[in-house]
Amino acid sequence: MNSQPPDIRTLYLHHKDAIYRFVWRLTGSASAAEDVLQDCFIALLRDRCNYNPDKAPARAFLLGMARNIARKRWRTEQRWALLDEENFRSEPIDPAQGEIADLVAGAIQSLPPLQREALILFEYEELSR
Repeated sequence: MNSQPPDIRTLYLHHKDAIYRFVWRLTGSASAAEDVLQDCFIALLRDRCNYNPDKAPARAFLLGMARNIARKRWRTEQRWALLDEENFRSEPIDPAQGEIADLVAGAIQSLPPLQREALILFEYEELSR
């Protein structure tokens, strides 16, 4: 069964917030989240044939696109540091230092990139695979 993909506007209206949140949590940057969101839909608009609703839900496909675009940006900006033992240790959190939400956001940002991505997708975007 080869169904027609939904139009770009419908996809944007239904999924823009989830993609923005995902990239914002992944990068910790509102401007990066906005840029990746825009790049994601521009790429989809330019090459609509890449999305097949019979193969994957739109949200999962778009989150995958956003992830790839964000990773490409990081590589370009040389933000991917080599992982060593120090990158796998996190500093203890002192709840007296700030709001719980700020502490959680900081803890997430301190994770290595792949662990951060997995946590965000599972916990915030409710994707189990």
